[in-house]
Amino acid sequence: MTRNSVGKAVLALIIAAAAFLCAALFSRAPIGIRAAEAATGSGAETETDEPSTVPAAETDGPSATPEAVTEVPSGTPEATPDEAATATPAGATAETPTASPTEPPTEPPTEPPTEPPTEPPTPTPEPTPEPLPEVAPHVDTVRIGLKFNKSAVDVLTTGSDSGGTMGIVRNNTEYSPVLRFYAGSTVTARADSGYHIAVTPPLADIDAARLEMLRISRLMEGAGTSLLYMFDGANWFVGAGFYQNYPAAGVKDVTGQDRWTLLSGRLSEAGYELSVLTCGSGAVKMYVDGSPVLILSVSDSQYKVRVTPLDPGEGTLPPLLKLGLARYRGYFDIHRHQGGKLVLVNDVDVEDYTYAVVPSEMIAGTPVSWEWRKEGLKAQAIMARTLAYYYIYNNKLTAYGFHMDDTTNYQVYSGYIKDNGDPGEFENTTRATRDTAGIILTYKDIICDALFYHGNNGGYTEVTETVWGGTQEPYVSVPDPWTPDYPWKKTYTGATLSTRVADYIYNHRGISIGSLRYINVTDRAVSGRVTEMIFEGSETDALLTLQQTRLCLNTVGQLFWFDVDETVRIDYQSDGRDDALSTRARKYLEGTAYTLAFLPDSYAVRAANGYTYERIRILGPSDPKQIVIRGNGHGHGVGMSQDGAEEMSRAGKSFEDIIQFYMPGVRLIDEAEYTRTKR
Repeated sequence: MTRNSVGKAVLALIIAAAAFLCAALFSRAPIGIRAAEAATGSGAETETDEPSTVPAAETDGPSATPEAVTEVPSGTPEATPDEAATATPAGATAETPTASPTEPPTEPPTEPPTEPPTEPPTPTPEPTPEPLPEVAPHVDTVRIGLKFNKSAVDVLTTGSDSGGTMGIVRNNTEYSPVLRFYAGSTVTARADSGYHIAVTPPLADIDAARLEMLRISRLMEGAGTSLLYMFDGANWFVGAGFYQNYPAAGVKDVTGQDRWTLLSGRLSEAGYELSVLTCGSGAVKMYVDGSPVLILSVSDSQYKVRVTPLDPGEGTLPPLLKLGLARYRGYFDIHRHQGGKLVLVNDVDVEDYTYAVVPSEMIAGTPVSWEWRKEGLKAQAIMARTLAYYYIYNNKLTAYGFHMDDTTNYQVYSGYIKDNGDPGEFENTTRATRDTAGIILTYKDIICDALFYHGNNGGYTEVTETVWGGTQEPYVSVPDPWTPDYPWKKTYTGATLSTRVADYIYNHRGISIGSLRYINVTDRAVSGRVTEMIFEGSETDALLTLQQTRLCLNTVGQLFWFDVDETVRIDYQSDGRDDALSTRARKYLEGTAYTLAFLPDSYAVRAANGYTYERIRILGPSDPKQIVIRGNGHGHGVGMSQDGAEEMSRAGKSFEDIIQFYMPGVRLIDEAEYTRTKR
C-alpha cells in the first residue's frame, strides 16, 4: 500500500467516524429539540438554552473530547450530518445511522396551580362632598331691612339668575355655606315649628354634616325620602321629615308617610340611631325647588340663614339676588324676630348701596347731562354714604338685625332693579359714587349724626327744630338764591278735609275730635313754615306741631297757606300791639305776592291767648266751596336742596361748594382715615 493509499484510508476512516458521531448526537438530542422537530417535520435545529452532552465515540483514530457540549447555534449553523455524509469521498464506506422513531413529547408532571396570596378587598372610597364655591367676605357693609314688622312674611321666595349658596351666618359676618343652588332654582323660606327626625348624633360642624349627608344619601338611595341639614345653634344634624306630633315608628308626618320606620329600616344596620329635634318658635325652614334642605332652629338672633349669589362670570351684570321683579346686590339674611314672621335683610357693600340710593333720591339724568349734573350728584353721593356710615356706627336697630330700612325713614333704596322691573341704578349716579368713593362728612371731628337733604326748599332753608324739634348743627335757616320756586296746591271740600284731619288725629294721637269746625294756624317759623296748628272739633280740640302739620293735611311741605273766598280780617292783639302778623306771615297774607280776598269768618288772624294766628272756618258737608291749600317747595327744607344743588352744578360750582353752602363748617374726609375711636 502506498503512502497515498494509506492516507486516503485514514481520511475515509475519520469521515466515517465523524458521520457515526453525528448520528449518535442526533439520537441523544434533548426532548425539547426533538419535539420541536417532530412538530415541524424538519431536522433543523431549534433554539434552546438547555445543553446536550454527547459521549466519546470509539474509533481507530484519535480520541475525541470526552464530553462535547453542544450549544444552540446563534449564528450560521454548522454542517448537518447529511451535509457531512455528502462530503464522503468516493470509494469510502460510511455507516448510515438509523433514525430512531419520533417519540411523543413527555409532559412535565402537572403541579397544582399556585394561588396568589389572598389580599383584603379594596375598601369603598370614603365619600367626599363636592366643594362649595368661594364666597367673598364683605368688608364694609350696611344692613338694610326689606321685610320686617308689618311687612314681615310667613313665606319668602328668592333665588339668583346665576345660582348661589345657602348657609348659616353668625353675628352677620361668620358665614358657613351648606349647599349650592343653581341658576333658575327657587329658594323658599318658611316660618317653621314642630318636630323633625334627627338621623345623626350631634355633629361638631358643617363639614362633618356634609360628609354624613353624603353617606346617608347613598344608603337611602331610591327610598324617596328627602334629607336635610339641621342646626340648633350648637350642633349640626342630618335629618328628615316634618311632624306636627312627636315622631315615632308608626306616626305619620305631614305628608302622610311613616318616615321613622323607613329610615330605621335602611339605616339601623349602618349604626344610625334616630332621635327627635324639636323646632321652636324661631325656626326657619329652607327649600330649594320645593324640597326641604335646611332648618335653622334657634332663639338666638345672632344666627341667620344667608343666601348668596354667584358671580355670573360673563357679561356686565353683577351677582344679584331675586325678590319678585326686584334684584339686589349683596346677600340676603333671613331670621324671625322674637318668634314672629320672617325678617329679610339685605347685607350689601356701602358703595353698592350708594349706587342705588342716589338715583332713588335725586334725578340721575341721561349720560348727555352728566357735565351739568355731575357736581350735584357727587354731593348727593357723599351725603348718602355718610348717612349709611353714621347708622352703621350708631346702630339703633340691633334687635331687628339691620341698620336702616329702605324707605324715606332713612333713605330710599330700591336695589339694582326696582320691584316694578325698572332700573334702580344709572350711569350718571354710579359714576358720581365712584368719583367720590369713601368720602364722608364730619362736623367738629365727628361723623355727621344727622344728614338731611330734600327736593326743593321753596327758596328758604330750614333748621331741624322747626321740623323735628331739637337743635342740629350745622343747619341754618337762610334764603336760598339757587333753589327755584316749586309751587303746588291741594284742594279739599269741607267734608273731605274734616274726614282727613279727624282720621289722622285719631290714628296718631288717639283723640276723637268729632267734626272739624276750625283750623287755627298758631305759629310759623321765620321761613314761613307752619310749626303749630290747633284743630277745633265738635267734641274736643287737638294740637299738632312741627311736621305733623303737613302730615295731617297730606301736603308735600310745611311752607303753605290757605286760600279761601274773599277778605282777610285782622284783629289786633289784646295787648295793644299793632303788628298782628309776624313779618313772614305778613309777607304771605298782605304782601304784593298774595293779595287775596277772603270771606269774613272764613279766614282771620286772631290775637287770643297771646297768639297771633290764622283762623279758618271749615265749610259744612253740604257746602260745595273748595278749600285750597297752596304752598312752595317739596320736602322738609333742612339741609341740601337737590334742585339748588343741580343749579349750582350747572353754574360751575363744585361738590365742595355745594356742601359748604348748605352745611357750612363740615369737613370732607376719607372714611378710611376717620378715627375708629370716634365712631
